[in-house]
Amino acid sequence: GAPSIKLIKLVNAPDWEVTKYNLEFNNVDIYYTDLSDGVVPPMSGTVQSVTLNNLVYLGVNLNKRHVSKYQLRYIIANALDRSGICNDAYYNFAKPAKGLFDSVWEDVGNLQSLPEKPDLENVVANLKEIGYNSKDAEGFFTDSDGKTINFKLIVSDTNEQRIKCAKLITEQLNELGFKTEL
Repeated sequence: GAPSIKLIKLVNAPDWEVTKYNLEFNNVDIYYTDLSDGVVPPMSGTVQSVTLNNLVYLGVNLNKRHVSKYQLRYIIANALDRSGICNDAYYNFAKPAKGLFDSVWEDVGNLQSLPEKPDLENVVANLKEIGYNSKDAEGFFTDSDGKTINFKLIVSDTNEQRIKCAKLITEQLNELGFKTEL
């Protein structure tokens, strides 16, 4: 049928305070955000998700002893609860990565094998394979010399969701038995 909207007016909102005011007092009918500023606006009404390609990833310093081993990077990849991170840090507005490519690209779906939930059996089996067969009194995995795996994770303080994501990763790794500092 014929569109019923005759006129669209744009409202100038140069900062969050003006945007918040316009939302609270129903001065706008449609609001778009990519959530990159870390602010989830209080809204009533219908929400429509839009697929964006904002990849949040862990970078690895291959010059460090532990993470230079591909087996340990594989273990970390299988230890993280990607679904939980998406739900908690990104308010269910994110999808967990299953590989290098966006999940909407169906042609590469079979090539993507990262689990959304932790595969703890795989984690423990692979840790044993690289020599981490026991845990110390604090619950951290140790090798035959009693040494733990220590990680330092850094995150920029410019985005609340990434900070929350980094905190969740740190908590998950510590709970699993990897001594991790943020």
